[in-house]
Amino acid sequence: MEFWYWESVVYSIVVWMAVFVFLDIERIKALWPIGLLSSVLLLTSHFFLSSLGSAHFNEGFLTLAGVPLFHLFWSFGAGLLLIGFMPREFIKKILTLLLFTILALALDMLSVRVGGHVHDNFTFLHSFVFILYRLVTLVWIAEELLGEKMYAKGNRKETDYRLRNLLKL
Repeated sequence: MEFWYWESVVYSIVVWMAVFVFLDIERIKALWPIGLLSSVLLLTSHFFLSSLGSAHFNEGFLTLAGVPLFHLFWSFGAGLLLIGFMPREFIKKILTLLLFTILALALDMLSVRVGGHVHDNFTFLHSFVFILYRLVTLVWIAEELLGEKMYAKGNRKETDYRLRNLLKL
């Protein structure tokens, strides 16, 4: 069996390890609806792209509507991380969105390279814009649903504070 068959499982393991390292359990409980929304946005966007004949997944391990189930699991965790790291300041918010978009684009490029995701009539520029749009939508809805709770103090583990000090964010 080729790597692409299991790639979403590997992505899920890595993302969820990061979730449990950087977010505490109370924060995960508070943000779970955003994680679910992240998965729904991913599922609907890929359904839209496949219906247009622009992109699709090769048959992977456990799929739902043509999307590997573990792809939805890692998207759930990635949504938690995105909102868990989202700063209040506008410029930092834009930089965080760009960072997460570039990370997601790198995973998309790897997925295409190993054969798990196929871009039929879809360039990486399209992918960048589509991912950014999806993440902006997620942040916008999260801000509406959570309000100030999205920026609650003490929402991250001490590891996050050490990482932020290291990166000077």
